[in-house]
Amino acid sequence: MGFREDPLGFKPWHLCALSNRFDDPARKFRTNYCSREATTAIRESLKDLRPDTRALAEFGQLFGRSGVPRASLPRPAVPLVWRQNHVLIAARIETTGPLVDLEDLGLRRELALELAPALAEAGIRHLDIAELRGQRRAITQQLARHLFSTRAAAGVAYRSHVDDCPCAALFEHRSRLIAEGDPIALTESLPELHQVCDEFGLDLSE
Repeated sequence: MGFREDPLGFKPWHLCALSNRFDDPARKFRTNYCSREATTAIRESLKDLRPDTRALAEFGQLFGRSGVPRASLPRPAVPLVWRQNHVLIAARIETTGPLVDLEDLGLRRELALELAPALAEAGIRHLDIAELRGQRRAITQQLARHLFSTRAAAGVAYRSHVDDCPCAALFEHRSRLIAEGDPIALTESLPELHQVCDEFGLDLSE
């Protein structure tokens, strides 16, 4: 998943908000995110449009129901301009360094030793998967910088916290994506887009 103009390229610096999981807090490299499955890429891109539990609870209270029928829930719209500006594209990964597997328990133990002061200060007792999939971006971003600086990492392999499918975060200068097909538009006829919208309760109407 990427911008239509350059779907496999790194995001321009002026658009890098350093808000993603493995972005570099020192801004020495950019990070490109990809996934094995098209549905995972779409889920990761649209996850924030889902109604959260507070909204669901308030909707239930408003209509006097403890359990709200799915069909009656409001469906947030996927903006047409977003669909026009993004595409899916198949690609392979090329690297000049290791792609670090964060599912490796032994590796996480080594990283816990190396980053122990910072982890302890943040109140993290163990570097478990829950911490890597959590919302503490300061920790995962520091981990990315550490891997880039001390292990010459080209990126990290991890799993999506939305659907547990394989993903990768690729570090600039040591990795790139090479196209293996033409870009696929996010039209209303795309089955994967319809699937995710149905899962998330989103609307594709213009």
